[in-house]
Amino acid sequence: NILLIANLNSDHVYSIDKTFTSGHRHLYQDQGKRLGGGAANTGVGLALAGHQVDLLTAVGDDELGHWLISPVSQLGVHCPKIFFHQAATPEVILMLDPSGERSILKPKRPKAALPPPEDIEQYDLLYINHANPEARDWAQAALEKDILVVCQYKNSHPAQPCHYLITSETDFTTDAS
Repeated sequence: NILLIANLNSDHVYSIDKTFTSGHRHLYQDQGKRLGGGAANTGVGLALAGHQVDLLTAVGDDELGHWLISPVSQLGVHCPKIFFHQAATPEVILMLDPSGERSILKPKRPKAALPPPEDIEQYDLLYINHANPEARDWAQAALEKDILVVCQYKNSHPAQPCHYLITSETDFTTDAS
């Protein structure tokens, strides 16, 4: 049993004619929207691998927010901990160049507070793919219950407690621990 704390996104994909360069004009083809974010990219893979995955996330209480829940549920991710905020659900814009390289434009999201940790003992693994500093409380609660914790973000000040950290080199600075 896995609890996944992650964003559930609507990715709007544009194919562009050449590598994105500031100050240049680019032709694009609208590829439409698709399910995205760690909730889809991590959660669906884990569910298809046979794991029980419960999702903890927040989306807008609007048509797009409600639409996002349906396909991720149909792909095997359970959504018992979905919280709705009053702001509109923003789209993430993906620009794909001919080589497959992508540029991601992420909207400023409203701060959606995570609830305090609860029912954590029913899980074998907590997987955090979310930059919200409050995810640290969930990680700490899981560690106290001897639950395996995997994180995909290095939330510093203080550092995110976990057993395994999956991140990018750019997430670290020279003064980070």
